Amino acid sequence: MQEQKDNISQLRKRLQDCEDYILRIAKPFTSNWDKATEEVIGDHLGTRKWILDEMFEKHATEAEVRRFEVVNERLLTLTKQLNERRLNQYGEPSNDEVEYKMRRLRNLRKEAADIVASMPALHPGKVTDRGTNESEVLIFFLEEDDIDRLLELLPKISSRMIDVFETID
Repeated sequence: MQEQKDNISQLRKRLQDCEDYILRIAKPFTSNWDKATEEVIGDHLGTRKWILDEMFEKHATEAEVRRFEVVNERLLTLTKQLNERRLNQYGEPSNDEVEYKMRRLRNLRKEAADIVASMPALHPGKVTDRGTNESEVLIFFLEEDDIDRLLELLPKISSRMIDVFETID
């Protein structure tokens, strides 16, 4: 038992020395280290990891092992969710998703045109339609519209567009 305590004390001392050394050469915290410094820090981080692994492997209690398993499982789940979100964000949408989006966009543009047509003296421009990433619904060109009139009507247009957006399918 005493031998195990001595071993853990030695590992703790080595860990503290290693961390002190890393902090000493890494300060000030910067990413502009030269290659040699990066290698020394990397080597010492590897040594630090080895010491921590050794401490955990030989001296961890059942509760600590279970806690780390739970934390690691949670981190793995979060990593998978993050990867799925990234893939969904940058991946190609399915044909059904594209069709749904484009149908909503067409309906929203039609409703927007009707809203603006009911307001005299506004001249909306033609929206671009460059593909599935397009989201323009309504556009005004200031050289064609009186800015004061547009600013006066914009809250009303926005409010009606929000109502339409929430009910459109």
